Formats: sequence, structure tokens, C-alpha cells
Amino acid sequence: MVFAELDRRSRVYGAKRVKLAVQMLTTFAYGALGFAFGEPLVQRTVVGPGHVIAMAFGLACLFTALYFVPEGERYG
Repeated sequence: MVFAELDRRSRVYGAKRVKLAVQMLTTFAYGALGFAFGEPLVQRTVVGPGHVIAMAFGLACLFTALYFVPEGERYG
């Protein structure tokens, strides 16, 4: 009985950690992509190497988040 409860708790804590990691990855991705696309559009500047790096970082974060949660976010 005790081992089953410990196993259930560890699965719940693991799911919460994955959910937090996915939320952080999507936040980083949206911020990086917002910088990469937003600044050249608003300030009418040329897309530089920093924008390309931010775009690559944002896409890498998004695809990593999609890899961790392929079926979508589950609540409950």
C-alpha cells in the first residue's frame, strides 16, 4: 500500500514538472519569436544575426515543448 502511494505521488510530481517545463519552454519561445519578428516590423530595421539566432532558439523551444506533450496539455 505504501509503495503504491509513493509511486502515485512520484508520477503526479513528474507530471507537474513536465507541465511546468512545457509552460516555460512556450514562454521562452513566444518571447524569442516576438523579438525576432516584432522588432524588425515595428522599428523598420534589417533582420540581423541576433534576430536569426532568436528565431532559431524560439523554434527549438517550441518543438521541444511539442515533443514533451504530443497529445496536448491535460488538466486534472
